[in-house]
Amino acid sequence: MKHQSPNLDFAQIGTIFNQVTTSLVGGVTAQNARLVMRDLQTIQSSLETLIAKHPEQFQGEAGIHAQNIVDQVNLEMQAIKSIGTDPYAAKYINDVQRDLIDIVQGDDQLAGLASRHGASGFAPVPDLLVPPAPFQGNAEQTAFMKQFAADAVDLGNRAVALADQGAPPNGADTQKLIQDITDYVNNANAFTVAQGGLYSARFNNEFALDGVNGTASRALIHALQAGDADQVQAAANVLAANAADVAGNMLGIGDTPMPTGNGIPDHIDTFAQAGSVFNDATTKLIGGVYDGAQNDGNRQSIINDLTAARDGIAGLLQANPEQFEGAAGNHAQKIVALLGKEIDAVEAAGTGPGGSVQINALHRTIVGIVQNDPTLKAAATDGDIAGFAPLPQGPGGALMSKPHAPAFPVAQHDGHFGVGSGHGADHGGHGFSFEHFWG
Repeated sequence: MKHQSPNLDFAQIGTIFNQVTTSLVGGVTAQNARLVMRDLQTIQSSLETLIAKHPEQFQGEAGIHAQNIVDQVNLEMQAIKSIGTDPYAAKYINDVQRDLIDIVQGDDQLAGLASRHGASGFAPVPDLLVPPAPFQGNAEQTAFMKQFAADAVDLGNRAVALADQGAPPNGADTQKLIQDITDYVNNANAFTVAQGGLYSARFNNEFALDGVNGTASRALIHALQAGDADQVQAAANVLAANAADVAGNMLGIGDTPMPTGNGIPDHIDTFAQAGSVFNDATTKLIGGVYDGAQNDGNRQSIINDLTAARDGIAGLLQANPEQFEGAAGNHAQKIVALLGKEIDAVEAAGTGPGGSVQINALHRTIVGIVQNDPTLKAAATDGDIAGFAPLPQGPGGALMSKPHAPAFPVAQHDGHFGVGSGHGADHGGHGFSFEHFWG
């Protein structure tokens, strides 16, 4: 029997998405995969229902962006199912989850809907200390990227011109353009899927049928068929913006990447600095720890972050004990010890069934200690730095310091034109309980 999709508004859907974000810190295993998949299915089906019932909330580019959330969830569920067989599955999950956050936060209409009734749906995660290095593609990949970007702009311009002319949907020019768009989106999907590895993990959410390009292309075709000039313009804008984003994330042949370092200060002088380095690990841990196929994973960079935060706090405790008097000192010492345990867990991630859940529990506990200690919470903020940032809050404002049960009934998604239309995972397992270290 199929469950009915719950009637949730965009902010409520966004808090379930927050729950997924926080659950993904450390990664996905059989112990939490089933619940994460159920939440993703609820997000997908509930948003489909909301778009259908309240199209007035999702006009123009906001509607395309909202539909892309529905579509990209397919990619994320596909990546979750590939854990254990794809060495870049964690990277894939990280890219999709963070891309969807960026889509909402970068769209004024969706961001407004996500913050209704005091909620903070699709909440942002901390910025990385340094931006990700642009992908160094081979000659074929670079040539494809350049042609893709040019075609996106050209197709959008052609569509806008036809719409402005009032070209009939069944006219020869419109039908030729629709065929060209169809070929373009199918070719882009075939190319990105064929590349595999790190390339697919980084670019499927932009090139694939269920990525931004696929969603925007379908919207452009639908707008042409409906003779909707405003929607044609909106779809053309999304296509062009996606192409520009792709071009900015990839280096051309012969281009030299600018050295950025890892962003970790040579010497940590404040608790807030230590917290900003910890934040870097938070964002990298979404999706999990991975080594990649060519030692191009995130494990060592996460260890570097956690080690720098641990050693920095230990140094501050020794050099400036007056800053950590009373309970704050005890809590800071506990954070140092917990960071050591988390480093061990990251080093061992992938070697046992509970590693990801242990990392998640330790990471949440460290954040909870800081956020529940007034002295440490104040010390973690210094100007623009907000260290040990709270993790996104789930339904009801829950910090989710323990593994969760689904917040709402689960609705199955029937799938649609696109890659990887997914349904629930078959993984079982139970939650991992842990002690609250503050008091």
